[in-house]
Amino acid sequence: MRINNIDERHFYEIESYRNGWSKDELARQYGSSLYERLNWFIRLNLIEEKEGNYFLTVPEMSKIKFDNERRRSRYGATTTGLFWGQTSPDKVLEVWDKIKNGETSFSSLKSKGYRNAIEVLTTTLGIKRIDDELVILKYLNEIFETINKSDTI
Repeated sequence: MRINNIDERHFYEIESYRNGWSKDELARQYGSSLYERLNWFIRLNLIEEKEGNYFLTVPEMSKIKFDNERRRSRYGATTTGLFWGQTSPDKVLEVWDKIKNGETSFSSLKSKGYRNAIEVLTTTLGIKRIDDELVILKYLNEIFETINKSDTI
């Protein structure tokens, strides 16, 4: 396996040793873009690294800053700030805030461009759609914990 980014290569070497990954498991973790996902969450201050361990944090939404760096998605397309292959983290946080503040109509939020962000929240079992209404099932930190544990992001 060839990893050109030295920081990324060191990350996978350390995690592979620490977790006792087989060659196949290392390939699976690399294929799931674990390094990119963790770095994305660290840059958003949603995960904090302390002494080589990762801890989930949930900062104030207003303090989160997103950059629009260009990166390659898992499907090979160059994208700008995409999250989970379909939407940006800021859209997920925006729609979460709207739902939390009472704007729960799926059709209304969909018409405002939040369909993919709603899909991310639904997939993580953070919200549920009942007819046209969106209902919150989990706190935001639980949703990000689910995302962090997922192998398909």
